[in-house]
Amino acid sequence: MTLTHVFAQFRIPADTLAHLPEPTRKDLERAAQGGPGDWTRDAHGNLHAAPIPLPTPGRAERTLSVRPDFAWPDAATYDAARRAAQLNLLACDLTAEAPRGDVKLRQVSLLSDLSGAPLPLYVAVPRVVVAACRQELRLAFAPQATDVRAYRVIPGGETVRAITAEVVTRLRDHRLHRVRAVTVHDLEVTGAEHVTVTRRAAYAEGLPPAPTLAASDLVVAAQYALSVPSPGPYGVIDGCPPAAPSAASGHDLKRITQPPAPARPATQTAPASPSSPTAVPAPTRPPEPPAAAPPEPTAEQADLDPGPAQASPTPDAAAHITHPPRPAADPWETLPDRVAVDSDVLLVARRTLERARPLLLTGPPGVGKTLLATCLAEALCGPGNYTLITADARWTASDVLGGLRVQPGDTLRYAFTPGVVTRAAERHRQSMAATGRPHALIIDEFNRAPQDEAFGQLLTLLDPAYRAHLPLVSQADGAPADVHLPPDFILMGTMNDADQDRLHRLSAALRRRFTLLSLAAPRHEPEFLARHFPAQAAALDAVYSVIGRPGQPSGLRAHHPIGTALLTEILSNLEVGLDLDSAISAALDGQIDDLTDEQAGQVAASLVDTLPRTIATVQRSGERLG
Repeated sequence: MTLTHVFAQFRIPADTLAHLPEPTRKDLERAAQGGPGDWTRDAHGNLHAAPIPLPTPGRAERTLSVRPDFAWPDAATYDAARRAAQLNLLACDLTAEAPRGDVKLRQVSLLSDLSGAPLPLYVAVPRVVVAACRQELRLAFAPQATDVRAYRVIPGGETVRAITAEVVTRLRDHRLHRVRAVTVHDLEVTGAEHVTVTRRAAYAEGLPPAPTLAASDLVVAAQYALSVPSPGPYGVIDGCPPAAPSAASGHDLKRITQPPAPARPATQTAPASPSSPTAVPAPTRPPEPPAAAPPEPTAEQADLDPGPAQASPTPDAAAHITHPPRPAADPWETLPDRVAVDSDVLLVARRTLERARPLLLTGPPGVGKTLLATCLAEALCGPGNYTLITADARWTASDVLGGLRVQPGDTLRYAFTPGVVTRAAERHRQSMAATGRPHALIIDEFNRAPQDEAFGQLLTLLDPAYRAHLPLVSQADGAPADVHLPPDFILMGTMNDADQDRLHRLSAALRRRFTLLSLAAPRHEPEFLARHFPAQAAALDAVYSVIGRPGQPSGLRAHHPIGTALLTEILSNLEVGLDLDSAISAALDGQIDDLTDEQAGQVAASLVDTLPRTIATVQRSGERLG
């Protein structure tokens, strides 16, 4: 599934072109206009690529990192063009309608910021954007009418919230008949090449209500999306804020965010009439000893808190008896079933985060660092209440903290753009005000960025004792007001220690401010995998003969660090029908390239002849390094 009103787009600004050497600039302009690609040049001299549709996270995931393809038409100038290009988002406010008999399917897509407030929008929507929206809508449900009402360019570092509602309206009175779906996604350009798409909330017809849609930062925009007829774009256009949502939208939102009140159990069971043709005689039961009669309730007590009926309930009545809901499971107790990690690691991580001390998870690829970080964030902060971002080698203090940046528009103007940490700090304050729980920031691949330089004064603020004395950003940085890092701010990082020689090294000063927690495959990994893949449990012994059991110097693990994710991939291959040899070789290919020829030979010699593909894959890995 893709979004129908938000797209990624590469752009080479005219200012960037003007500062390039003249031969390079002319080569880029010539390649963009003369090549077979979809690049265009606007009236201001900016070069634009075609909008790129963005997928949404699947059911089993909440966050998706998308790397849009940089389609440049000329190989000779590709590198220069990629260095000059910026990745932005094009986000639109639109409506689309498709009649279906006496009803009409209607989709409303709009935008807001992370607090739910409308964004400044522009009604002069470029034709290429309109065409891209209509193309995605045709693929979604073939509407007969589409109105792209306004749009906005979202530069790197700014987050936009995209809300889409699919409703069915009645043609005879143009009123909302039912709500088919409502989805909310947060989108942000992270680094220079990725777009992070996070599902914030979702409701689908036939599924339980979605109370998260009634959160304070969603309720107004959600009501606006459910308003029939639509009051217009949800945006600030020419300085004018949007109109109020319809009066009925609050009731419609309540229907999909609150479960219906349970039916009050009847105080009496009416006996079946003997003359009724469908009456079934009750079975004969042995007499029971008389019981003491309960005290007769007053009329007020019976109305407020009805007791059980005096007669034994019939099967039909028993089917409607409501039971109190089971208490929600403690998220900390469910962590061992979600991620394969030792119990002592979980204990140290929990105690670290409860003290609001920064946590850095290290280990080889596939050991579950990112999964553990997101699970820890959800246990502490609530489902989805975290920001996951991948560090980038081009990060500066402006990307991490914030600074003045050129804003899109017809004139050259600068405005303060908050950085990664500053935005997360604001989300933390919103979360504490709305739910009383913190918001977590997770920096994935922490050592891919020069953090000692990019962190700036954040290096000092990692220690909670100094957060009240030194602002994160100040008015001297261009910010409207000083911003302080909250004392209970939650920061986690994940670091791949297998690539340390090729990535940025962390200074002792930075490492000292984190609790470093090293992850490895836990000893209970076989039980964990057997529990999650019961149909493939019998194949685990054969898989471990190749990989090696955790903590034992055998198989590939004797020479190469391997996390649980690789074994999960092997068992997933078995579940889709691959034979054992193909399942193992497909998962290993490209994952063990740092084996020496001697090590590969030792592993291959220990394998049985029934795994020829796996043996060949291991031997190829040794040949690459040799």
